[in-house]
Amino acid sequence: MFESTIDQLTLADIESLVEQTTPEGRSLEFKRDLYGGSDKDKKEAAADISAMANGSGGTLIIGIAEKNGAAHELVGVKSSNPDDLILKIEGSLRSSLEPILQGVRIKWIPMSETRGVLVIGIPRSWAGPHRVIASKDRNFYIRDENGKHPMTVEELRRAFTAGPDLQRSIENFREERLAMITNDEGPLAVKPGFPILVVHIVPYIAFRERYNVDLTDVLLAPMGASGWSDFRSLDGKVSYSGPEEDFAEVRAYSTVFRNGCIEAVG
Repeated sequence: MFESTIDQLTLADIESLVEQTTPEGRSLEFKRDLYGGSDKDKKEAAADISAMANGSGGTLIIGIAEKNGAAHELVGVKSSNPDDLILKIEGSLRSSLEPILQGVRIKWIPMSETRGVLVIGIPRSWAGPHRVIASKDRNFYIRDENGKHPMTVEELRRAFTAGPDLQRSIENFREERLAMITNDEGPLAVKPGFPILVVHIVPYIAFRERYNVDLTDVLLAPMGASGWSDFRSLDGKVSYSGPEEDFAEVRAYSTVFRNGCIEAVG
């Protein structure tokens, strides 16, 4: 979302979200007002933050009014002691979520002496799923493109088995791809007579969720190539380096899979 990390964010970065009418989404949410101190408010804060942590992670910005699901107006929130405000939110999260959510970053960006914007950076959690334990709520929440919702049985099943299943899925993917490349069953064959280097980049989200990458504008050069051609395959988008007339055996190729995995061979 931002070119800067949360520590480097400035008021100009926040203002640009409003100027560009930035839409909310899976990893971004705007709130006009601070959460209150009641049990109901603590539950709402815990649900909003854990929903992102149980999903893709993201950023919650308090002090921006939204309209039709997009940033509309920078209003800020009032606080005479931002440090105390941050400590209260951190304490509320520790007592309102199970297991405790680690890695949440909270930053106050001042607009004036007593007014500012509160930015909460929420990492995707691999220690979850986290459930709300405030105000008699015992739900697990997750956030997607349509906002947060209580997790379904299927979403809970995937979340609870994510650790061992995720490692096994990645290992299986790697083993299957190496076997295919060794047997020249990949999208292209590499010219014989040279050692082959195979690199796999596997994002967790590729196997944790039903994730699809828009490959329209994807450009990934093969290893060591200054020029290349590309084509669509059943797996995704393949780029290769080698003469057009020698298409069957190329110098190197790379594949961007539809689920976000990358394979480079050369």
